[in-house]
Amino acid sequence: MAFKYGITTYDSCYLSVGELMGIEDVTAEDELFNRAKDRGFLRKL
Repeated sequence: MAFKYGITTYDSCYLSVGELMGIEDVTAEDELFNRAKDRGFLRKL
């Protein structure tokens, strides 16, 4: 499922990793999410 992860922005809106990076490929999006999660970039509201 594409666009299942959210990244909080300054206005507390959610942007998916794919939308943020302009990527439509699900595998690439999941890879970016895993990298971001490992680096602590993702935050929950």
